[in-house]
Order: sequence, then structure tokens, then C-alpha cells
Amino acid sequence: MNSVAEAAYLAGFLNGEGTIDSYRAGGVVGLRMKVTNTCLATLEDIQKIWGGKIYVANKNRSLVVKKVYVLRWSATKTLSILKGIQPYLKNKKKHCVVALQFQNTMHPERGDRLGLTEEDKNKRVIFQGQLKELNHRGFCNE
Repeated sequence: MNSVAEAAYLAGFLNGEGTIDSYRAGGVVGLRMKVTNTCLATLEDIQKIWGGKIYVANKNRSLVVKKVYVLRWSATKTLSILKGIQPYLKNKKKHCVVALQFQNTMHPERGDRLGLTEEDKNKRVIFQGQLKELNHRGFCNE
């Protein structure tokens, strides 16, 4: 279990430097959460506590541009983290509610994408639209 300070820190970081969004792969909508920063050490510190995978987002850009790093979590890990940081979220609170509803479409044994019913696939498309709208509004999405 993570401390209150760790949960509040990640919530603040996600509020300012992150996103909760969806993607399509193989015709199925999935869920993910990402935080982005130019300081790799900061993301590595978060990763030590919360897991996830780090990659370079702009590796094909000019050498003059700073590297941008992304720490990303899968749907299962995203949902676990969101449950812990939800009380501390501000402008990503609505995103969190939609993401937690997404969890109802996940099979407890098969996980994020396997064995989905057509109804669950359709619900995910709705959740994808909701997240897209929330993310489209920008930073202050009241």
C-alpha cells in the first residue's frame, strides 16, 4: 500500500503532466494512463513506487529538442492506481470516474481485452468518447 504523500504526489503530477485516455488495438478499446516529463529521474522515482514502463516520446526529433519521457501504465495497473489517488485528483477527477466505469467491462480472470462481450465492447466505445471529450477540453475541463 502506498502512503498518502505518495498518492497525493502522483495525483498532482497526473493533474498537471498526465492523461487518462483510451486507444484502439485489434478493434478493441483499451485504457491507459501516462505522465510525461523531460526529467527522466523524476519519472524513474515514480516508477519505483507505482510501476509502469518508461519510453522516449520524441526519439526521432532534432538533437536540439530536449528528450521527452513518458511513464505509461496498462489498464489493469491504471485502475489500481486510480483507486488509490482518486481522492487527491482535481482536474482529472472526471477522467478517473469514467476510467473506473471501464473496469466493469474487464473480465476478472482474462483481464483487459480477452473474452469481451459485444455489450462490453460497445460500452468501451462510449467510455472512449467520454475520455476523448474530457481530454479535448484541455487543462481546466470543468
